[in-house]
This record gives sequence, structure tokens and C-alpha cells, in this order.
Amino acid sequence: MIHHGSVAMSDYDGRGVETTAGRRTDAVRFFMSAVKAPVSREAFFAALLTIGFANALIDSCLYTVQTDGWLNALIETFGVSVFLWGACVAAVIKSLKGQVSSPVRQADLAVGALLCLGFLVPVSLLSWATLGALAPYLYFSSRGSPALKAAAIIALAAMLPSIWGRLVFAVVGSHVLHLDALLVGSIMGTAVIGNTVAFREGSDVLIIYSPCSSVHNVSLAIMWLTTVVTFQDRKWNFRSVSYCLAACAAVVAINVCRMAVMTLSVEWYELAHGPVGANIANWLNVVAILIIGFQAMRNDAPETR
Repeated sequence: MIHHGSVAMSDYDGRGVETTAGRRTDAVRFFMSAVKAPVSREAFFAALLTIGFANALIDSCLYTVQTDGWLNALIETFGVSVFLWGACVAAVIKSLKGQVSSPVRQADLAVGALLCLGFLVPVSLLSWATLGALAPYLYFSSRGSPALKAAAIIALAAMLPSIWGRLVFAVVGSHVLHLDALLVGSIMGTAVIGNTVAFREGSDVLIIYSPCSSVHNVSLAIMWLTTVVTFQDRKWNFRSVSYCLAACAAVVAINVCRMAVMTLSVEWYELAHGPVGANIANWLNVVAILIIGFQAMRNDAPETR
């Protein structure tokens, strides 16, 4: 076969026009070069995080769509907190922002294969647990990549509402509910027994169950402030901790005030406990966390890791 430069003469007909066989040869060469191209650790772990978050959240999304329809599900952000969505997206984006790209290691491939087994099981809790195994490995194996370490921290923070918050509540849940009841009782000046608060008119009692606890909103506040601080490459200091505590205090105050309104009367209970009260409280929580997070971004000067 005679070659002219880098083009094989057999790929052309007698008139110098490239044949179909020539185009196929070029396509095969391009495909093979793409397959052999090394995949960066940043892209590899961004893909793993995306798969993990998708599997962890898909149950809630499908359930919300089935029960409320597409439009309401969209308005309700598919039953997932807007802050949790933000943390998941931030972790993936941060993992792709590494300044130094390094190829995937053999250990990364082995760990990724094992983790994918956990992601393939259609159980949301197992996907979160698998992400909990991925994040420490990503953090400790990425000494030369601050972006990947930051992505690992954000991924761990994203587990607060679904894993860590539940674990904390399982251990000290009764004490947390009693504390919520004490705060409501102190505001309204009514009797408190355990996790119950007497109505102001004395006709009924408010029983505080785990879904109404302040722990869930506190976990969202901590998760979002951690995401903000880490994504912006800031280190934790007194000011960062102060903003985080302020966000926690804000969501606790909103939740306690809502429950205090419930104890005014049965009519107020139905209003505050129903969709109107829930939506108002949710939006107040969103606004409070966003404002405090924005202030944390503005007033905390970035530091180099």
C-alpha cells in the first residue's frame, strides 16, 4: 500500500475522491482515540456523585409526581428541599473545578465498581449510605486536589437531612421534642408535659411529633451553610460558625412560632398545621437561610487552602 503523507491511497478512488471506506476508517480511528483517552478523576467522581444523588432522590421525586402531578411536583421541587438540590449540584460542580487534572487510578475504578453495586439497588437509604462511603474515600485520596476534597465535604453535608439528622434524632429525639415543647410553652405561658403543650384556651393539647421537630430544619441550615463555606473555598472560623448558628436559630424560631400559633385554638391549629401554615413556614425558612448564607458569602473573605 502506498501512503501519501498521512493518508492511505486505498481510501481514495481514481479521481482523488474519498470513498466510504475511507470515511469509516477515519471514524474508527477517532472512536479508538476517544476510548483510549484517559478519564480524569474529576470527571469520574463527578459521574459517581451524580449517579449517587440521582438514585438517592429518585424515590421522593417519583412519589411526588404520582401523588401530586407534574405541575405541583415541580412547584414542590419534587418533594426535595431546594437546599438539598443545591448541595447536590454544588458537589458535582465543585468536583469538576479542579485546577490540576489527574487520570483515574486503579483503586478509583475498583471503589467505583463496588459503589455502583450499592447505587443499583433501588433503595434511597442505601444510596445515601453508599455516598457516605464514597465521600471519605474521595476526601482522603485527593490530597492534591482541593476541589475534590471540597466536593467530598459537600457530599457529606448533603447527607445531613437524610442520614445524620435521623441518626441524631433516633438517639436524642425525645429530648429534642421536649425542648421544642418547652420553647412553645414558654412563649404561650401554658403547661408542658413531655412533648405536649396545653392549648391556651385549655381545651386541648398540642402533641409534637418528629415531623414537626426543629431538627429537620436545623439540619438543612447546617447543610447549606457548610455548602456555601466549602464551595467558596473558605475555611471555618468564628464568623462562619456564627452565621451557621444564626441560621439554626432562625429556623428554630420560625418552627417554634408556628407551633405556638397552633396552641391558640383549634381553628388556629388547623390553619397553622395545614397547607397554608406549612407553606408560609417553609418560605420563611428558605428566605432566612438564603439571607444568612448570602451574608456569609459577602462578609467572609476567601482563603487559600
